[in-house]
Amino acid sequence: MNQCAVCDKTTGLLNCSACHGIAYCGKEHQRAHWAVHKPTCQLLAAAAPKGYHKIITTPGTGKLPRKKATVFVNYKGYFPSGKVFDQSKGEPLSFQLNKREVIRGWDEAVATMKVGEKATFYIKPEYAYGATGSPPAIPPNQPLIFDVEMVKFT
Repeated sequence: MNQCAVCDKTTGLLNCSACHGIAYCGKEHQRAHWAVHKPTCQLLAAAAPKGYHKIITTPGTGKLPRKKATVFVNYKGYFPSGKVFDQSKGEPLSFQLNKREVIRGWDEAVATMKVGEKATFYIKPEYAYGATGSPPAIPPNQPLIFDVEMVKFT
């Protein structure tokens, strides 16, 4: 949210009034960009009740991971603007569920995935990096989107 989604202006920015996940330099640019941003904004708003919203893009097979399983995932993380801020490179990322090794939205959403499943997570700031963010890459109060694939779990 460091620049307007329409013109790249970096001063006098306003966050999207609905999801707060994208910035505009004024109401005119917000209205002009609404058709592009509306689907993402609605999915971020749907995350409100539990902190994240998960859409399965490819179903997986088998059982769900155990409560303390070590999971292996491929992922790409990006802002509502579409700008990528992180992704797995070559090897899957591994972490143990329910150990707070990753953001809360991941802990909870990955626990609902089967092997081979691919999903998109729309995560509210409170279930991501919250009010502090993760400088310099992730600003405070930033909703995040992740494409995640469950490779395996042990």
